[in-house]
Amino acid sequence: MKKALFIYFTLLGVTLLSCKKDNHTKTNPTGKLYPVSFSLSGFTSTIDPIEQNSKIKVNTVDPSASTVVKLIYKLFDSNNSLKKTLIINKGAPNFGTIADSLVAGTYTAAFVGLTDTIPADFGDTGLIFNYRTYAYFPETFYSNVHFTVGNTSVQQNSVLKRLNSEIQVVIKDAIPSGVSRINITVLGAYQACTYLDGKSTGSNTGGTSSTPVTNANVRTTNFPLSPVTRLFNNTSTVTILIDAISPNGTDVAFKTINNVTLQPNVRTILTGNVFSNDGSPGGFAVSFDSNYSGNLSQGF
Repeated sequence: MKKALFIYFTLLGVTLLSCKKDNHTKTNPTGKLYPVSFSLSGFTSTIDPIEQNSKIKVNTVDPSASTVVKLIYKLFDSNNSLKKTLIINKGAPNFGTIADSLVAGTYTAAFVGLTDTIPADFGDTGLIFNYRTYAYFPETFYSNVHFTVGNTSVQQNSVLKRLNSEIQVVIKDAIPSGVSRINITVLGAYQACTYLDGKSTGSNTGGTSSTPVTNANVRTTNFPLSPVTRLFNNTSTVTILIDAISPNGTDVAFKTINNVTLQPNVRTILTGNVFSNDGSPGGFAVSFDSNYSGNLSQGF
């Protein structure tokens, strides 16, 4: 009897030990963290230490006249749910690199670079950032990375690119006398952007510029107007209004150009007649200058 009980409890102990070991094996990998690091470029060059004492060099030219003073890091899971937000100010250690530790899975990391022109009305809803009362979209930089975490560490490089666009108008025909200024108005730009994919969203805004016309400009052809800057719309088209004004404030000429495409980090150039009609559809041609600082062209 004693021998039988000894064998029974021995077998029971082995069984319980085996169950405990199997359970540990199944749950442990789901919680294991793997190092993930991102090296961002688009601002002042630095050399930054990351995991395991290795180094990644961020060596690029600042693409804007302003400097990036704040980085925002957003992490989304495979269901596009926001999992993490990290804000890093310029001057912090390792500014330009972001180190994280994640469980295995598929993710999207989004990065936004804010510049020293950012006003106080910058807003962050978690999924969207916006400029609540600002008339234009200030210089802003963005990139995202789609990546998978497996059983090894992940290192990714990402280049911050300007979201902003510009509009430039060049008037081909001769400017007549009696014009004191020429205005450009852009309708259909945006003040908000989604973190996940960098798309324009929210309510419409716009932008304007005004170019004085002097006596020396009369009969000038191919006259460039002051560009409209700090525009943002990468999901639809905008409408351009060109208005030539006399000294007493009346309209000398007025032109509407519909369905104009803006591209991030690109100046859209419209060239055509305002004071006469050259017979082409719409009267204007559109070209894109990627040196907003290669060229594409498009007629309409």
